[in-house]
Amino acid sequence: MLNRGIKQTTVSQYERGDRLPTLDFLFKCSSIGLDVSFVIFRKRNLGNNSEIQLEESELARIFSLVDEYAHDSRNRLLEREYRQELLSQLCKIASERTEEDIDWNGLKEVAAKFAA
Repeated sequence: MLNRGIKQTTVSQYERGDRLPTLDFLFKCSSIGLDVSFVIFRKRNLGNNSEIQLEESELARIFSLVDEYAHDSRNRLLEREYRQELLSQLCKIASERTEEDIDWNGLKEVAAKFAA
């Protein structure tokens, strides 16, 4: 990863928690095989074989989170593939819980970290 433009000091800042990794960094990590889902959520990505089932109202609320947080530091809309990844991750988290158990504040925090 360091050969591809990421400086050691930047990675050290991520590891110490001094700085959050950017969405672009996480996307690049994913492209070389890192399980970004595990890094962010501490849950293993078991593949896309399972069907996600959410109520329409839950999906609409998740989409609203993506719409709110899928912007860069200059408030420009992130590329579609990043928005899709964020939507996918939030849907996976929400689908692991019952409607009453969905932690909407937690999902909001995840969206903020993902898009930071």
